[in-house]
Amino acid sequence: MDKFPKSGRGGLNGYVFEVWKRTLVQILADEAKTTGKQSFELWDFSAFNEFTTEAIPSKGDRKSTMRWYWEGGHFKRELGILILNRMLDRAVQPSEFGVLLTPDNVNMQIMSVRVLEEQYRRTHTQEINELVNFSNQRKSK
Repeated sequence: MDKFPKSGRGGLNGYVFEVWKRTLVQILADEAKTTGKQSFELWDFSAFNEFTTEAIPSKGDRKSTMRWYWEGGHFKRELGILILNRMLDRAVQPSEFGVLLTPDNVNMQIMSVRVLEEQYRRTHTQEINELVNFSNQRKSK
């Protein structure tokens, strides 16, 4: 399971993110076992879904707005409410939005995200190419 993915989430950065998830889950489980208390919850909202794959307005488009995000790293209040509702065990659709990570499901969740990412890459080649080009331009500066 710890094999470096051939593609995905920025190569090494994606791999580090996966290791980070596994490590946090294990730290929380170990702490709960040591203290005899219930583990803190660790939620993962990073999967590819209708919220995280929202279309970005075209370059130069000053009229269109995104529904769920201000920009790539900051979500809007409406998505924050959905996240809180999911964590507080309230009905949120789609039900796959947000996964409570545990030692029993963390590897399966990581593999699921990898599959969703591959599907996204196959169906959004233009966006992926734009990101790669942008990244290459930044590296060359």
